[in-house]
Amino acid sequence: MTRFAAYVLVVSLVVLAASPVTRAAPPLRPTILFSEVAHAIEGRTLTVTGLVRNLGQQPLSRLVIDASGFGPSGELVTAGSDGVPWVLGPGVSERFTITMPIQKRLVREYVVQVAESTPPFTPITTVRRGVDVALYRPLILSMIRLRAQVLGGSLVLKADTEDLPVTHVTAQVTLLLTNVLTNVLTDQFEAVTLRVDVPANSSHTIFLGTLHALLLSTRVSDFRLRSAWSD
Repeated sequence: MTRFAAYVLVVSLVVLAASPVTRAAPPLRPTILFSEVAHAIEGRTLTVTGLVRNLGQQPLSRLVIDASGFGPSGELVTAGSDGVPWVLGPGVSERFTITMPIQKRLVREYVVQVAESTPPFTPITTVRRGVDVALYRPLILSMIRLRAQVLGGSLVLKADTEDLPVTHVTAQVTLLLTNVLTNVLTDQFEAVTLRVDVPANSSHTIFLGTLHALLLSTRVSDFRLRSAWSD
């Protein structure tokens, strides 16, 4: 190698070493916006609806939308899913609907998240919403279990509410009683309807004033909710 060729080689190496290394730009992270997220309760089902909007510059395909419902103590009690199985172009919105069954425990709050359906399934965005306990009134009315029996001239009531956010239950009880003044066993029975407030998950006893009483019917007519989930 001539001296000139060696000089050219050295200069070339120096130039290459000094040149900045061009690296490929990382792919843009998808951007999704949740909007109009709302919920409704019908029977024993919590339905969550809303819109997902692609705020990025690239189309997205096969999005998965999951919802998780949490109970009063923060435990997971129900879940549901929906998705967008087609391409969601830039600036395009799609509506979703997720239904979650309600079992024994009510949903105090829920979390909705959207992710791509390919690994690593990392959530793109998440939204959290609380549920007003008052929305559960019709459902709670059907979930309360009222027990009643007549024992030794007394009416004993118990309202089983388990983990429901209820403080008192109003029971409507109809009985056949003998004449309270004479307490004579004759055919002269009269129907009496009582409305009684029973503390949740506790027994309540009422003295009837007669040993001759027949229980006809019982039902839950109303109840009192806690003012807040945390009470």
